[in-house]
Amino acid sequence: MAVSSAGQLVWMVRNIRDSYSSHHEVGGIYLNGEPLKVTRTISHDTANSRNIEVLIDPTPHLRTGSNLIAFEVTGTDGSFDLDLYELRLAIRTEGH
Repeated sequence: MAVSSAGQLVWMVRNIRDSYSSHHEVGGIYLNGEPLKVTRTISHDTANSRNIEVLIDPTPHLRTGSNLIAFEVTGTDGSFDLDLYELRLAIRTEGH
């Protein structure tokens, strides 16, 4: 994850999608080798899959330039989808 300036507000959303029979979990989330705490977890199911979304605030741990994000994923097989989204938040100024 590239960051142009320290202090920019960023949220990460991690989504894991799998079948009911393969059950996967993310055991750890790391930024530059340091563990991150999960802010919120949302789970929802469809007819064919399980979806678990985790919201993480990495802002205090980001450094200017490149940052390394790592996950530990465990499960009964290798069949799952993992998506990671960055939400870069703009700082509001008064009157706008």
